[in-house]
Order: sequence, then structure tokens, then C-alpha cells
Amino acid sequence: MSWLAVLVQAPPSLAAVGYALHERGFAGHMARAESVTRYYLQCPRGTVSADWSEERIWAELARRMRTTEFGPLHGGAVLEKAVVDLRSDVLESPGAGRLWLAGDAAGLISPSAANGANLAVLQAELLARGLHQALTRGDENGLSRYAADCLPRVWRAHEFSHWMSTLLHGPADGGAEARYGRALQYARLDSLRTSRAHQDFSS
Repeated sequence: MSWLAVLVQAPPSLAAVGYALHERGFAGHMARAESVTRYYLQCPRGTVSADWSEERIWAELARRMRTTEFGPLHGGAVLEKAVVDLRSDVLESPGAGRLWLAGDAAGLISPSAANGANLAVLQAELLARGLHQALTRGDENGLSRYAADCLPRVWRAHEFSHWMSTLLHGPADGGAEARYGRALQYARLDSLRTSRAHQDFSS
């Protein structure tokens, strides 16, 4: 699964992050600045960004975000577009000896839950403490605990990201199994919208 990530010269169309589910695929809206907005469109793996013209991008965003029902999007020039593959990977041992890794070098997380930067900062802080102790006091306990201190929070972030991906991306085909899967997807979303217990569990 992949996203077409599009940065446009246009003010945000929504007051907050917006996710749209559609039988044609997921669409997302994320404000970046007063005059710049990021949009995402679910697309098949292997999609080429050059195949998406500005006209096609805006037409597909309008369709998936149901602008005839909820109002138009603020249009503007496309500043950049790229295909992002939703991949996740975790290194159980992110370093040893003189080589230590953090951020994307220590593992990739799908952008669906927007946790990559948070994990990178966490890992950098823990690694910096460990390196400081080792270099100034000869104490390598911080480095030896680095993976153990990071991994529980890393796996929690990955679990949430996986849950978000499942919640946002429906079945690709239109058969009976896909219809069943999409019905379950909307039932989960409705429960998340109406159930405080579900909201607290998900957060």
C-alpha cells in the first residue's frame, strides 16, 4: 500500500487534521502553514507520481473527501508530489560497539499515525545520554540499556500505527469479502466516534 503525498500552495481547508474513507481509497488533509497544506491519496504500490496531474489530484481529492456534501477544498498550485510506501521495520538491536542508530536508521514506521519524528527524538535523547555517560565517565550502562529502554515504546508506536492503517485503509476490491471488511471498518469508526471506552483505549 502507498500514499501519493501532495504539498499544495493553499490554505488549510479544514480546522484540523482530516481523514476521509472512500471506496476508491483513503484521503488525508494535514495543515502545514497558513498558506501550505499537505494532502494524501491512497494508491497502489508502484504508482508513479508523474502520472498524477494537478487536475487529476484535485478531482480525486474532491471525490474522496466528498466536497459536494461537505464543501469545497481550497485550491492552489501543487508544489511537490511523491509516492510514499507504507512500510514498517524495527531493529531489535539498534547498535553495538562504535555504531549506534536512531530514527529511520533504527527502523521505519508507517506515516499513517505520524509517530516517526516522536520516536526519533526519543531515541536520540536516550542515545545522547548513553553516549555522554560512556564518553565522560566511562559508564556504558546507558548504551547497554539503549535497546531495552527504546523498544517497548517503539513497539507501542508501531502497534498504534498498524491499528491506524487498518482503520483507514479499506479493502481494495469490490467483492463480498471486501464489502464485509468495509462494514467492519465503518463499525470500528462508529464505535470510536461514540464510545468513550473505545476512545480511551485507542489513545
